Amino acid sequence: MRFQDASLMLKPRNPCPVCGAETALAEIESHPLHANFEIHGYLCDRCGPIKSLVVLRSPPLAPTTGPKRPGVGYSESGHVRKPHCLGGR
Repeated sequence: MRFQDASLMLKPRNPCPVCGAETALAEIESHPLHANFEIHGYLCDRCGPIKSLVVLRSPPLAPTTGPKRPGVGYSESGHVRKPHCLGGR
C-alpha cells in the first residue's frame, strides 16, 4: 500500500477563495446563453455562496438495456414490456 504525503491529504481540493476551507457544489444551472454550458455554484460553510464556475455540460448517459431476453422488449418510453402470456401489452 502506498502512502501519500500527509500535507497533501490535509489540503482542501476545492478551497474557498476567502477563508481556504473546503467548498461544496451547491447548485447546477443551465447557462442562459449557451446550451452546451452549465453554471456550477459553490458554497462554503463559513462564508456562504462564494463562487460560480462555467463548465462544459457533460453528455447524458446512455441508457443501459442489459442482456436481451426472448419475448421481453422495451416500449418507446423505456419501460419493460412483458410478453402477452405474462399479461403484458
